[in-house]
Amino acid sequence: MVVEVDGDSHDDELAVEDDDHRSRYFARLGIDVVRIENSQVLRESDSAADTIILAILARLPLTRRFAQPSPKGEG
Repeated sequence: MVVEVDGDSHDDELAVEDDDHRSRYFARLGIDVVRIENSQVLRESDSAADTIILAILARLPLTRRFAQPSPKGEG
């Protein structure tokens, strides 16, 4: 999961296209993008944290391992 904090620069059309392009790229990799406005992080940090926590909980249980298991007897 990627958390992107968007500032005022994300209000224009080009930035929206860039965000969409990045989101599609991450989606092809199986990575979700959670976008939170900068103002929410600064003014409502608990709400921003709740948004991130809910996004994590929505992915549980994890659907894939991120590393191969250690060989038997190691690690």
